[in-house]
Amino acid sequence: MFNKHDIARDACQLFGARASRGYDWWWHSFTGYDAETGDAKPFFIEFFLCNPALGGDEPVFGQLPGKPQKPSYLMVKAGAWGEDAAQLHRFFGWKIIKVDWGDPSAWRPMTVSSPKTAPMAM
Repeated sequence: MFNKHDIARDACQLFGARASRGYDWWWHSFTGYDAETGDAKPFFIEFFLCNPALGGDEPVFGQLPGKPQKPSYLMVKAGAWGEDAAQLHRFFGWKIIKVDWGDPSAWRPMTVSSPKTAPMAM
């Protein structure tokens, strides 16, 4: 009963009332190989969607003093594990991107992003 696969549960759940009450998250893990040495390097890409119904042009990271707000953004994270591990995070406001809700990893910027509208953190 519980290990029955349901593709609908893999799809984005942030619609209706849930669009302003939570997050959805997907990650994909890979292994790359150095063409010269054959050394393996594991890496990943994550998509983190947070409260899309509350979004604007810029990402909202959380509450500021005197200004109660829920966080609202799309974060795309890429990184590698192991020796020389690193991560990059890119945040987008919901109004500057277009998302295919059937496949949230299929998103694209609606405009050319600038550091102000699409900050990147390491």
